Amino acid sequence: MFIKIKHLAPIALLLALGGGFNHASAQAIWGDEALKRYAMFAPGRIPTSYALAYRWQMRVDLSHQLYFKQGIKTAPNMDTYKWVSPQFLALELDKSRDWRLGLSLTPWNRITIGLALSTSYRCFEWINERMLRAHTAYIDHDMAEFLGSFHDVFGGNFAYEVRYMFCSSRIRFRSNESSVKMDINNALDVAAAIVLLTPLDDLFDGTMHSQSITGGLSVFNNSRSVQGTLQLNTEYAYLRAYEYKNPNLLYDVWQRLRNQHGFLQFTPSLMFAYHTKRVFSLQMHVGLPICLLDGHLYAPCPTWGVQLSFRAIKAHRNPSAYSVAP
Repeated sequence: MFIKIKHLAPIALLLALGGGFNHASAQAIWGDEALKRYAMFAPGRIPTSYALAYRWQMRVDLSHQLYFKQGIKTAPNMDTYKWVSPQFLALELDKSRDWRLGLSLTPWNRITIGLALSTSYRCFEWINERMLRAHTAYIDHDMAEFLGSFHDVFGGNFAYEVRYMFCSSRIRFRSNESSVKMDINNALDVAAAIVLLTPLDDLFDGTMHSQSITGGLSVFNNSRSVQGTLQLNTEYAYLRAYEYKNPNLLYDVWQRLRNQHGFLQFTPSLMFAYHTKRVFSLQMHVGLPICLLDGHLYAPCPTWGVQLSFRAIKAHRNPSAYSVAP
């Protein structure tokens, strides 16, 4: 077997969670397209850097992240393969949002501690025109993060950072099936369909803990107004407790979760930041969540996002302005 990094996108929890008949059949029929859907069950991680923080600086971060959704497509000819859980595998990513609100303090020049609240949201949809049924699945992660970072400047224009983070989250996977009433003037126009929602018919509720190590290398100009950072985050997440109510659309997910509760994920990211002289910083980033599954690496869908930071205490971007001792 070989390491597979083709069409890579966030392939996380489900595939990492083990095999099974449906998994093997789906992979044989659609290859990576099936794996991409399973990957979306992992929580999103928004990268950030504390490499230039100095003593008693306090910072507030507001971050937003999206997927490049072009990599998540519907599987072909779903009616032909009904025996391979088509209601789930046909789902196409419709919406994805990651938000993070973080607070950090640097009590020593080289050490930053912080906490954050974050959320990941995914929505998948599929409309079966022939059966006049619509299927929708939602994935929600509500997370609390606790972190400690060691960082230092070297060579005048470079800095390194090593960060540990513990995260605890509540996970809710929901799905519903609803009737679709087609427009009488254009019965084949799905965009004109009126979807009559019914109560949720599927619910998976659980808690997850994760630990991660992040390493980063930054470079900046002499005034420290511009910063570029390359980071790698390595994370292990473990599903601790869960309850599955009304098995239906997510039954395939449930089978995998029972086989293997944990998964390993890697996220390399590239960040560019502009620091104003006082108070504000703006960061843009791209990332590539990659999950390790049975000796293969999968990550078909990269991410991108922005972060706005406010330096609430010691707001100057350059510590030399305050004559900070090393």
